[in-house]
Amino acid sequence: ARNLGIKADLPEVPSLALGVASVPLREMTAAYATIANEGKKVEPYALLSIENSKGEQLDIFEVPGPPKSKVDPENCRILVDMLRAAVDEGTGNAIRSKYKVAGQFAGKTGTTQDYADGWFIGFSPDLTAGCWVGADDPSIHFRNMAYGQGGFMALPVVGRFFSQTYSDSRFKALSGNQFASP
Repeated sequence: ARNLGIKADLPEVPSLALGVASVPLREMTAAYATIANEGKKVEPYALLSIENSKGEQLDIFEVPGPPKSKVDPENCRILVDMLRAAVDEGTGNAIRSKYKVAGQFAGKTGTTQDYADGWFIGFSPDLTAGCWVGADDPSIHFRNMAYGQGGFMALPVVGRFFSQTYSDSRFKALSGNQFASP
């Protein structure tokens, strides 16, 4: 987790693998982006450039370069393969069926106990996006499991983002990129 960029407090308990730690969305999204990038660390950024309505570039932002990898690329390729199955056959399948996101895609839904939080992180070979829904106070939660699931509340935000991105002619080619095979 540390090698993927997670800085949050991680309790040393077996259930850590099941998600008992509270990790900020930014850190989780960066960790998934690092997995998609075959272990080369990725620092999230929000903007590449700003254009006016005439398409004239007003400002351009430097994208941070990745530091040296600390994660085995083969392990990342195996994880990507498993997370592709979560989208194609599992709880993230609405990405395909409802939001019609084409091309190679992987992701993971998450739901906390008592329906307090739902999240989804999805990624293609070139782009990673995540969404968390919930409240800072864990005593506030969704009414039932149907509303509290990450696949129901968070996945639609990521699904719409990728669907709209891929329908834009400037980014359509991204949907044809491929993950490396394990």
